[in-house]
Amino acid sequence: MSDDITPRAHMLLEVVEITNERGKYYGPPAQHFARTVGMINALYGTSFRPEDWAKFMILDKLARDAERPKGDNCKDIAGYAGCLHEVRST
Repeated sequence: MSDDITPRAHMLLEVVEITNERGKYYGPPAQHFARTVGMINALYGTSFRPEDWAKFMILDKLARDAERPKGDNCKDIAGYAGCLHEVRST
């Protein structure tokens, strides 16, 4: 790691790589999350929105981190925060 980059910035750069890679497999978050909440809404009669799914995933990662803290949880939380931002921007 370079001396001119903080550990948090280094982690966020890793998150950029991860999110770009995931996007190749799952498509844009707004589209993927809409598909997911559409299925949940149909199954349970709820009215979740795609941005809600990003929030659920952040909560899931926080719950996992409470049980077993590890660096990947922070990366996933940052990635889902980016997805939440992107979904709200579309």
